[in-house]
Amino acid sequence: MEISITVSEDQKYIIITGKGEITLGGPKALIQPLIEANELAKKLAIRNILVDVTEARNTLGIIDNYDMVNYTIAQEPAIDRYMRVALLVSPDDHSHDFTETISRNAGFNVTLYRDRTQALASLLND
Repeated sequence: MEISITVSEDQKYIIITGKGEITLGGPKALIQPLIEANELAKKLAIRNILVDVTEARNTLGIIDNYDMVNYTIAQEPAIDRYMRVALLVSPDDHSHDFTETISRNAGFNVTLYRDRTQALASLLND
């Protein structure tokens, strides 16, 4: 999977863009970009992240998704669980639905959106 990290033009949110299939590929393959995005957000005093996976499909099974969130991401001290995260997916893609549920259950402020305008509004609404 291709992953890029950028900052919005207005410097109000970090953008993580994923393209391709989301697979385990080793825990560091998925968590490293999250660590980098959180470190960049902290450096720039940004509290919002847009995770754009409109061109990425989550191929992980239920157990792998659960373990990734609860035993890899939640255990990583560099990840700020209070960061506001808008998870933007394609309108017809339901492969990320469980990720929102387990992320919220693990205490992360993650909300799934199928509309870019709504996702951005949620990040910019203080």
